[in-house]
Amino acid sequence: MRYSDRHLDGDRISVFGQALIGVTHASGGLVNIATSTGGATNDFSALVGAGVDINVTQRFAIRALEVDYYLTTVPNGVNGDQSNLRASVGVVLRF
Repeated sequence: MRYSDRHLDGDRISVFGQALIGVTHASGGLVNIATSTGGATNDFSALVGAGVDINVTQRFAIRALEVDYYLTTVPNGVNGDQSNLRASVGVVLRF
């Protein structure tokens, strides 16, 4: 699910927030084999984040910043979850 608001600075700036939930598949060296069946596992994952786009045209924008918190519950031999923070910048092409 994503929510965005384009009413800042006369539609030039778009602010958005997003939340995704699903299942992560991991295998091989990424999984503690003692706690999974066959060296592979399917576990819960979630991503929550927000960002800011600077609209150049209707179909092109510059992503000034996007920050996401990414959680997975893949068994790793130490604990049952991995918490990651991701920050990115880039370009947006709208089709």
